Amino acid sequence: MRAYLDSGRFWAEEGKVFYADLVNMLWYQSIGYLYNGHIELITNLIVYLSTLVSFENAPLITTYGSFFVQSIPVLFVIIQRKHFAHHWLGIIVFLFVILGLRQSAEVWANSVNLHFHFALLAALVLGKPLVEETPDWTSRILLALSGLSGVPANFLTPLFYVAAYRERNRERTIQAFILSATAILQIALILTHQSAIESRFLSFNILTFCSGLLSQQMISPFFPANAAKYLINALKDLPGSGFEGWLTFSVFLALYGWLLSYLYRSRSVVAKYLGAGALLMAIASVLTSLGDKSLMLSLDASGRYFFVPNCLLFLAWIATLQHYRKPALRIVMFIIVLIFADRANAYIHGKPWKTALQESVEQNKESVEIWPTEWTMKKPPITSRP
Repeated sequence: MRAYLDSGRFWAEEGKVFYADLVNMLWYQSIGYLYNGHIELITNLIVYLSTLVSFENAPLITTYGSFFVQSIPVLFVIIQRKHFAHHWLGIIVFLFVILGLRQSAEVWANSVNLHFHFALLAALVLGKPLVEETPDWTSRILLALSGLSGVPANFLTPLFYVAAYRERNRERTIQAFILSATAILQIALILTHQSAIESRFLSFNILTFCSGLLSQQMISPFFPANAAKYLINALKDLPGSGFEGWLTFSVFLALYGWLLSYLYRSRSVVAKYLGAGALLMAIASVLTSLGDKSLMLSLDASGRYFFVPNCLLFLAWIATLQHYRKPALRIVMFIIVLIFADRANAYIHGKPWKTALQESVEQNKESVEIWPTEWTMKKPPITSRP
């Protein structure tokens, strides 16, 4: 965040759409604002708060407000660490993974992608074991906020019913009902506001679908940029890419299948739930994503859809680990930390906010540059609310 530490930033639709629309709305209109036909409650709240200060300082509210909210799933894991890891080393590895995932750059410290962090939070609530028949109001509230803060968290609703059936636990059933209620609300809003929804290509090509998953979940996290691009390019032209493409596809599909099988066969119920959540989130996100699905065969595009599945896969693996004293395991974890620590400084570039705003004023422009590069937003007719 050091590139925008002092002045914050607006990110894509956060400035171009949300701020531009909310700046002249009343508070209750802002909170109930619909984007793409659905509600993103916490995004609305953060952007509304940013409209209460001067336009120059508004990105500080969106940036740091979003960073605070996206920290909630991390704090949840740390507080509930006894359920997600059997040793503090596992938590450290998970923190470095979140920092260094290539998919993190697009969802970092911006309100328009907070729905992915809330989906992660909902999956963590699913993974947390419940005390017998004890009400868990914290998890109930977090689930309700997650379901009302975008669509992705609601994809997990079927898994909550599976968990409720397996566990025969009243609290888990209540959690399933809460997410069902938010899912029904989001579906109703989408069905009644279809004219406001951006185009989403729901066509399904099994090779493109599987290649996208493998590119984002098996290749992108583990390989250096050049090697990852080489392997992803081998997948792009299937079925006509010849032996090299099919070999790459087969090897990584087998590895992906083995990983999911390993999580399913593990003794850890937490790992089973998180692994199932990762697979369901990946499938649902790909099917409902914006734009051409082939764009997922890239290191630079559509990574946000795999931030949650990748975090869940790593945490599920960590939940299966028992013998942290084994030298081989410690070496593996050390290598993972090194790989992801090296990537933690990577970010998607844009012009510093104060520079962009100053240039816009000096050149008498109606718009101002925001992040990422080539995005702009209109300057509001007022600098702050009365």
